[in-house]
Amino acid sequence: MITTGPFAHVRNPLYLGNLLIYAGIGVMSYALWPWLVIVALAYFVVQYTLIVSLEEEHLASAFGDEYDRYRASVGRFVPRFSPYGAGRNEQPELDWKRGFVSERRTLQALTVIVAILAVRWILET
Repeated sequence: MITTGPFAHVRNPLYLGNLLIYAGIGVMSYALWPWLVIVALAYFVVQYTLIVSLEEEHLASAFGDEYDRYRASVGRFVPRFSPYGAGRNEQPELDWKRGFVSERRTLQALTVIVAILAVRWILET
């Protein structure tokens, strides 16, 4: 279990980042403001809450009390300012290829959204 790096501040840094990216695109596009941003954020909160609850069940069964202490100290989506102090696990070596493969759906979704917004912008100008 990794509890250092970004995980020392928030339990789900990737999901939080994705949520902020989508919200930022919505705000920048000014598309259907503010309803698109509100609907997208609500959708992602529901989706990630369901995904995270399943992941947390697995982590609790795999790491037991250690994960319970971590979960009690570090927020699910709201970062803490000071890093979690009990974390001693090192981050694995960075593997860009594996990272891109695991996030291909997010990258595809971002590409489609940006393309739609670009086409909309071109057609309106």
